[in-house]
Amino acid sequence: DIEVYPLTWNNVTFCGHYIHGFIGKQAFVASHFPFRIWDYMAHGCWALSGHSHSKDKESNPDHPHNRRLDVGFDNFKRPVHSSEIAEIMAKKEIKIYDHHDKTRSSGF
Repeated sequence: DIEVYPLTWNNVTFCGHYIHGFIGKQAFVASHFPFRIWDYMAHGCWALSGHSHSKDKESNPDHPHNRRLDVGFDNFKRPVHSSEIAEIMAKKEIKIYDHHDKTRSSGF
């Protein structure tokens, strides 16, 4: 019962429980579960998730802090395009919960 990623089944590739990626030049992390702290959050990296069924207020589109977003169906009732995610995230401030700050190197 060990899962090794990436795993492809029926023409769908599963990347595991957590991925790093880019939408254009914008870094993001994605997981089924929402994060409170994630890699490179102090540098504007987005955190995209589901699971909370729009009940995690800090992951909702209208919350002004945290560049994290519940992109699940319960929040939007449809798939969300990356351009819409970018519009939402542009209105959110970077909120730092850990010891890192925006002056450190991002690594990206």
